[in-house]
Amino acid sequence: CYLIVSPFADTDVAPRLFLFITIPVIVILGFHLKYQKRKWLSVAAVCILALSSLVMAFGEVMGIVMRNENQRATYQQIIALKQKQKFSPNDLIITKYGVNPICNWFFDTKSSLITSFNKNDLEKYDKVYVLNPIEGSIISDVQDDNSEIRYKSDAEKYRLMRRNISIRPHLEPVFRSRHFELFEIGSPPPNWKFYDSGNWIGYN
Repeated sequence: CYLIVSPFADTDVAPRLFLFITIPVIVILGFHLKYQKRKWLSVAAVCILALSSLVMAFGEVMGIVMRNENQRATYQQIIALKQKQKFSPNDLIITKYGVNPICNWFFDTKSSLITSFNKNDLEKYDKVYVLNPIEGSIISDVQDDNSEIRYKSDAEKYRLMRRNISIRPHLEPVFRSRHFELFEIGSPPPNWKFYDSGNWIGYN
């Protein structure tokens, strides 16, 4: 199933496929074992399933160990950023999908995805920041100066929500650590494009 959909599926969300595909595979395997007359095929199917389960379980355990170590380091840097920057409740932080809850929970600020940003937010809030995670981010998401990206569908909008925010020309971060870069913006970066209404639409 994965090999069939892989040319079309978003590689970032492909791991979710393995979470949801488990039950259908077990159901199909149950029918296979019940109605399969050739015993060796049934034995082979069970062996393959058992081996796959062991490999996935080992990978998940190792992943948990690595994530826990990474989360402890990330938490320390979040606290360091909070102590250094002194955010206010009327500050806005623009960041990628999945990182925005950190802003609300740890920094006690407002947060926004780039796809929800409006030019008027620069006047509405005391300060506006862009927070980009460094580790785990997709480096290829940083676009060349001559490239142009706009979203014309919900799928493209979703992909842009999950990317780091591109700022051109590059600003010096007010905070940089192993896991985060924080930028303060007083006006829209030149590579951001907007509708006449002020809503963000994409990059130049």
